[in-house]
Amino acid sequence: MSSCDDQGEGNATVLRRRMVDALEMRGMAQRTQEAYIDAVARLSRHCKCSRVVAIGR
Repeated sequence: MSSCDDQGEGNATVLRRRMVDALEMRGMAQRTQEAYIDAVARLSRHCKCSRVVAIGR
């Protein structure tokens, strides 16, 4: 089972908040934060698609 399988909506919200907090603490600009969050969201969607293809559904 992939670690993506057990990530609920609440967990994703907590992780997103932690990521934003870390980016703010490092002084990243708002647009940079948005780009990083978007990249993580796209990676997550990609992984879900890849699992479906990998198991042949």
